[in-house]
Amino acid sequence: MNSALTYNLFNKLLKDNLALLYFGVFSDDITDKLIGLNEHNIVNLESGEKIKKRTSFLITECFQNIVRHGVTFDSIKNYAINKNYFLLRQQDPSIVLASGNYVAGEFQKSIQEKLVHINTLSEEDLKKLYLEVMSNETYVNNRGAGLGLIEIARKSKSKIQFKFREVNDSLSIFFMQANVSAEGKVGDALVLDNSISLYDDLLPENVMLVYKGDFSRNTVLPIIEMIEGNLINQLDEYVIKKKVFLTLVEALQNMSKHGEKVDGSSTGIFIIGKRDRYYTLTTGNYIKKEKRKSIKQSLTSLQEQSKPQLDALYAKMLREGSLTEHGNAGLGLVEIARNCEGNFNFNVFDVDDELDFFVLNINI
Repeated sequence: MNSALTYNLFNKLLKDNLALLYFGVFSDDITDKLIGLNEHNIVNLESGEKIKKRTSFLITECFQNIVRHGVTFDSIKNYAINKNYFLLRQQDPSIVLASGNYVAGEFQKSIQEKLVHINTLSEEDLKKLYLEVMSNETYVNNRGAGLGLIEIARKSKSKIQFKFREVNDSLSIFFMQANVSAEGKVGDALVLDNSISLYDDLLPENVMLVYKGDFSRNTVLPIIEMIEGNLINQLDEYVIKKKVFLTLVEALQNMSKHGEKVDGSSTGIFIIGKRDRYYTLTTGNYIKKEKRKSIKQSLTSLQEQSKPQLDALYAKMLREGSLTEHGNAGLGLVEIARNCEGNFNFNVFDVDDELDFFVLNINI
């Protein structure tokens, strides 16, 4: 993803304490990692404890909804498998959970009818409908019969926003969003159309994961675990997997160590995707303006060195235990340059009188 798009995306999500957008395979393990990441971040929200359990439940239900209502026959699944998506955004006091998945046209009408009906019901009526559905075995076995949708409406305590986008005569994309707020209201920016806009912006970039938020040590670990256990399994060759994983660890640690804190948080953005035959890792974080020149010089120097030269520099730094100043190209950046064999680029954007925004794009 190019630097300008990365910076624009970061600014779109600037008010978010946490934003996570995931394209790809949906599994229980992915769900667990998302819940852990959400709960780590939600602790810092003023309304955290009031909605933590509700949000964790809704993450699970949104994922199950994608599995339950998604297409199942191979010809469509192969076409759509990496285009299903999940979005989580936190803007205190609100949390948004959105999803998009391909559905066969024959199911669109029934899903739409269920949602229209659910959105007319009061909290008490939703409870009655839930108990009625639970007591009807035939109804429950009919692709969930809307049970998950009922629970999403109950737990979010809000109307479910939804849209269908026709792909062809037999296939549509089903977009759905639930908003959770301890105060019962949600900001104007957190509407379904904005979630769909993010989907449309990122789909052509072949993005697999976007994370915008805090990059402290405690946050970086679950991101690494989620990518290691799931996204990495989607990659083709062992050698590529190893390089991608080692590079993303270094890139995330580099952000954690060297990203400039703003309001006490190491805020930044991380993106992993695939472009042509390359896997792309993109990081963006704040730096002090006085660091701009030294960072550019250091990275330009690394770009100009061959793989043998980078290997020799890495060995020398390990042998001598040499340390670099904060922000300069230390051992981690040399390791990144070695893994991608110098195939990286970077850009720096003006933010204000004190800060710049540094974007690093790595191709493997």
